[in-house]
Amino acid sequence: MILISMFCGAVSIMSLASKEFQFFISEAFPAIQNNSTFVFLMLLVSFASLGFIYLQSGSEETANRDNVILTEKYLAQAEKSQQLTEIKINEIFKKIEVFESDKNLTKEEKQLVIEQIVNQSKIESITSIFKGETEKLKDDLKSSLGLDHLKDASSDIIRRLRREISDLRLRSNVNLLIGMSITAGGLYLLWSTVSIVDSSELLKQLASENGESNSKFIKNLILPLVPRVMLIIFVEVFAYFFLRLYKNGLNEIKYFQNELTNIESKLSAVQFAYITNNEAALKISLESLAKTERNFVLEKGQTTVELEKAKSESELTRNIISTIPDLFKKMGKQ
Repeated sequence: MILISMFCGAVSIMSLASKEFQFFISEAFPAIQNNSTFVFLMLLVSFASLGFIYLQSGSEETANRDNVILTEKYLAQAEKSQQLTEIKINEIFKKIEVFESDKNLTKEEKQLVIEQIVNQSKIESITSIFKGETEKLKDDLKSSLGLDHLKDASSDIIRRLRREISDLRLRSNVNLLIGMSITAGGLYLLWSTVSIVDSSELLKQLASENGESNSKFIKNLILPLVPRVMLIIFVEVFAYFFLRLYKNGLNEIKYFQNELTNIESKLSAVQFAYITNNEAALKISLESLAKTERNFVLEKGQTTVELEKAKSESELTRNIISTIPDLFKKMGKQ
């Protein structure tokens, strides 16, 4: 997009500065007869590309910020794991020191200690120890696998919502650029329409005439402008359609941002309750998460903020459309 913007900007500047380049463009593209139109189109494409890059920069910064947060979280977990490892290593060194201190014992004392240990280590005690360690390992493994599965499921939900927000942002920016481009084209068409109107000579000619001056003025000046004005109105209405899509896209992005915040809060509560083995809190958190319903069914007499906004906008649009025929009627009477 940057290369396209730079290329179109350079072409437009060269078209304004160099007559030889203008001649080259007219020879390469015979359909382009008006240099100002070509320059306007190139500048429009250049600014549209720059605008698209600017609008998309926010989503990239958000994604990079999320990646930084995740990286910091993983680094914190790695640091914590390293600290636990260092503690275990220190314990091992202490045991080694104790073992080294046992070297001061005589052979008879060591033999006596060994015999006592062997006598105490009967089959029942060994079996109970082995069984206890097995159960502990089983519980730890189950807890670890359950937590990993919970984190994976949470990450999938959050990732899907973020991807939808990114897609909505992209579509909204595209709609905005299309609407702005069409609006700029309509303004250029309006400017070209105004620039070709030279009523001074026609007014001087009509001032010297009497009888059919009004009808001649309407025929030679007003009527040729009517198709252009209608075309401009159509173009601007078309641009309004895309700008309205952009506005609706912003509302959808806001909605999904709220949903992402809600789901992250609930999933964090579930994970914290699971880690702390708080069964009561875990039950409440899971019930709250399970009751999440996005297909709302409103009862009679109920409404929402979005519905009220839609009704207000629909009523405003209906009023504007209804006033247009009245405006033309008043102009016709005058």
